[in-house]
Amino acid sequence: MERSPRSHATGIVKNAYHNGYARWVLRLYGMPVTPDDASWLVAQLYADAYADAVETALWIEKGVDRDLYAVALSPEQRDAMLRVMIDPPDGLAELCGALMREHRGQGPLNSCVHRADGAT
Repeated sequence: MERSPRSHATGIVKNAYHNGYARWVLRLYGMPVTPDDASWLVAQLYADAYADAVETALWIEKGVDRDLYAVALSPEQRDAMLRVMIDPPDGLAELCGALMREHRGQGPLNSCVHRADGAT
C-alpha cells in the first residue's frame, strides 16, 4: 500500500527525532534542514505533483531513510524546491535564498515570499 504525501512527511519527523530532541535531518544545497522543515518541504513537493517535484520529494526521503549527512540535488530538483517554496518556514529561508541567488537573472521568480497577509 502506497503512503500518502502527508504520511511521508510525518515519517520524516518520526524518524528524525532521537530521545525527544530534534536533530538536523540532512543538508540540502549545503544548508541544514530540520525534521519539521524537511517535512514541510516534502509535503509541498508532493502537493506540487509535477514529476520533478515528486522525484525530489522521494530523493529527500531516501536521504532521510538512509540517515545521510547531505543529499546532492540536480538542477531540476533545485528548481522544483524553489518552485514550491511559497511562504516557507523560517528554517528554510537560508536554503531558499541560496536557491534564488543561483537562479538570479534566469526569469521571474515568485517563490520564497513570506506573505504577512496569509494570501497564497
